[in-house]
Amino acid sequence: ISQDLIIPWVLKCLQISKPEIELARAYDNIFDGMMDDWPEEVKEEVTRFYVDGGWVSFAQHDFIRYLGSMAISDPAKCLKWLNRSLQVAKNLLQDSFSSSKIIEILLQSYNGLSEFGTKTPDLEFAMDLLDHIMQERKHSVRLETFLYKLDNA
Repeated sequence: ISQDLIIPWVLKCLQISKPEIELARAYDNIFDGMMDDWPEEVKEEVTRFYVDGGWVSFAQHDFIRYLGSMAISDPAKCLKWLNRSLQVAKNLLQDSFSSSKIIEILLQSYNGLSEFGTKTPDLEFAMDLLDHIMQERKHSVRLETFLYKLDNA
């Protein structure tokens, strides 16, 4: 199927449908390699509709992996979408898989930003978000587990 047919259809579906669990799971699959060859502006638009439309509240497994893939290549954009996702889907940090991945993505983005050596609003946001997440004991345990795995890799 031609990308010229798929892209407008995906964009239209994300805009006209009301978020629900079954559709959200199907739309979450878009982030599992389907968008690899799409233009950056289309990826940005799909991500915006997925997050701002509330779909991320219902299904986010592939979306979180997609964020992870951009944590090193474009940490500022990754943090932008992570922030918006957490604002829309307060439940993201409740699931252990999601919260562990989010912590990992946050640390990778932070490292990507800190390599440039200057303090930026994105870097400060990453530090503030990590502080906020770590206020809950269950998340600090996940961070300790992640750091343990990192040290012993």
